Amino acid sequence: MEKSGLFANSDKEKFLLTDKIREMKAIDFQLRNIKKTLDYKKDVTKDELVELYGCLKELFKPEALQTLENIESFHKSLQANRRKFLLKEQEQLVEKKRKIEMEIDHIQQKCSCTSL
Repeated sequence: MEKSGLFANSDKEKFLLTDKIREMKAIDFQLRNIKKTLDYKKDVTKDELVELYGCLKELFKPEALQTLENIESFHKSLQANRRKFLLKEQEQLVEKKRKIEMEIDHIQQKCSCTSL
């Protein structure tokens, strides 16, 4: 009976280890996506548009250019908030990954002790 209990524990630990490894891979995937998003280059600015279309100031009324500035400012605000959110999410995922790595180490140590 004792041996079957050891095998049951061993199978349980293997299942738990597999589950933790899957969880780690999911976190790694999320971290890669966050990094890609953070590395993504911003859109064209109003000044770049003005430079690109040199006659933009002549074609548009000052009010229209002011609207472009407002849109650009709003967009920058959204980008800053998004970046802040992603950095916080990244920090939480890194901490979660660290805890899972500790759990994996604990399970592996436990497996090696029971197999002796």
